[in-house]
Amino acid sequence: MKKMYALLGSALLASAISLPASAASSDPTLILVDGEALQQTSGAPFSSGGTTFVPFRAIFQKLGMQVGWDAKTHKVTGKKAGLTIELTLGSKTARVNGAAQTMAAAPVSRNNSVFVPLRFISQAAGAEVNWEPGSGIIEIATAEAKEQDKADITALLQQMVKDYADENLGGYEGAFFDPTEFDFSDHSDFMKRSDFSDEITAMDLDYLDSYEASVYVTEQFKWTGGEYFADSEDTYIYTLFKDEGKWKVRAIELYDTYNTVPDLTKPAAVPADADQAVKAVLAKYLQAVNNKDWQGVLATFTAYEDDYRKNQDQLNYQDTFDAGFKFTLLKSQYLYNSSDMIVMYTEEKIEAGAESELTKGIYTFMKGNDGNWLIYSIVRPVDNLDGAAGYSSDYE
Repeated sequence: MKKMYALLGSALLASAISLPASAASSDPTLILVDGEALQQTSGAPFSSGGTTFVPFRAIFQKLGMQVGWDAKTHKVTGKKAGLTIELTLGSKTARVNGAAQTMAAAPVSRNNSVFVPLRFISQAAGAEVNWEPGSGIIEIATAEAKEQDKADITALLQQMVKDYADENLGGYEGAFFDPTEFDFSDHSDFMKRSDFSDEITAMDLDYLDSYEASVYVTEQFKWTGGEYFADSEDTYIYTLFKDEGKWKVRAIELYDTYNTVPDLTKPAAVPADADQAVKAVLAKYLQAVNNKDWQGVLATFTAYEDDYRKNQDQLNYQDTFDAGFKFTLLKSQYLYNSSDMIVMYTEEKIEAGAESELTKGIYTFMKGNDGNWLIYSIVRPVDNLDGAAGYSSDYE
């Protein structure tokens, strides 16, 4: 079951920490540190020569540092565990944990307060500064806050996937920024028909700022009972927003998907008459493919729901015909059986001239009102996803 929802918007890519010279003539109107406004009791931030300056006491304290001021040497100091920053009024040389570093601009005095370069302090403290041209807003994300955001996002997604696997649709919907924007009816129906497991196997944080994140999440989705579906490994792009201090999912987009080889330790039993009928249809199908007979292929399938899919399949089969592929059935095993649905796993040899290789298939057969069995879909599972082609299909 693919959890696809329309992606409402792509992530806003933050600018680099340095502030471009084009901003030099425009003073920032708001500075946010981990989403909270920097207090301006000692004076408002300003820009000069391409550098943004802020009151040293306000920024050091907001970054969790103890503040020191030596009136004789005109030196300001910020300290916290593992970090000491020292700057001197009028000097471009700063010391970070005792090591000398050169700043783009020196601290200045204005209205009886010392102002220091925002970019340098942020870098030295391990924070990031995001600035959107024209907005007048500068956002600072501390390393501590980013680690907490990562932990919160991980916990949210893990709980979300667990709720889905536990068929707790209410809990799953609660992870969304606005559940009313989505239609969950397909998922509700699916949960009633099938039993399954859903597990996160990998997470890759693609983008993170104070309010927005995107994460690549790979999930293993396996059938465990009820109406059958092919196991898969799916990678999604989750887009998240922080709302009142809590991360919520705004959109999910399917990025990549593979069908995986099913559990073959529990073969399904199929009545003799159905077994004979299904195997006859499979034999006709493989013969039609080998004979490059598109009409013969069509005769083994249930009716197409639309011409577009039919035309796309015809093009794909034509590629198979043009390549001269020949299919030979080597092995088959039933995975699922109900009164109107049978699922079969196969291993087939594909030959093209002197070359050959093994392919695997999961065939779903449906019983029509006339009592005849026909192929409903075919997927091609893979053993090892590394370097796989990156698609699953309902055709050869």
